Amino acid sequence: MRVGRPTLSTFFLADLIGATRTPGRLLAALAGTVGAGVLLATAVALSGEAGAVWGTAGGLMLFAAIGPLTDGIRHAAAATSERSIYGVSDGLLLLAHSTMPFAVMTALLLLAVAVTSVAFGAPFVGCAPIVVAVGAIAIGTRIGNALKGSMPLSLLAAVPTPFGDPMAIVRVAWAVDGLLLAGVAGASAGAGASAAVFLFGAAAMAAVVGFARWRRRSH
Repeated sequence: MRVGRPTLSTFFLADLIGATRTPGRLLAALAGTVGAGVLLATAVALSGEAGAVWGTAGGLMLFAAIGPLTDGIRHAAAATSERSIYGVSDGLLLLAHSTMPFAVMTALLLLAVAVTSVAFGAPFVGCAPIVVAVGAIAIGTRIGNALKGSMPLSLLAAVPTPFGDPMAIVRVAWAVDGLLLAGVAGASAGAGASAAVFLFGAAAMAAVVGFARWRRRSH
């Protein structure tokens, strides 16, 4: 990378070059993201119970698909709280590594919405903002996952109740919380007129979880 290039563009290109070094993973990520976009656009067009089902599938697929695009985010999370090796703050490092996956994901989602609009007559203007919002939440859950760290010791303790020990379920939920939140965001896309409200709630939850983990990153 050339010295003197703006920070965001430097990390954008570095992450893009890094992704191309594993072309199989990259192609799977691109195809999965387009497929997820089609599912989410269909969910918006259908709405109701059918829309929630399609949207949940789209949200889960999108969370899985963007994994190969977010290697830089995981690296930034691992590098935080240590001595800076790039000469930038922790926050800027995380932001810089988020630019490439968000830009590529957004472009592919808009392409998928456009294809769905042409093929099935779904309204592009109405679908695009909702689908992109689900994508933004998926990126947020990936950031939260990267900052998760090891499981808190409090979750490993047994909690006897008259109905047994519920902590096994809690530990499973902790392990897959990002996937669950992405599924909820996807289902919200099929909520019709209430989609914006549900998406705001999912985004707020992802932001709270991510911020709490960011605050704990040095402990």
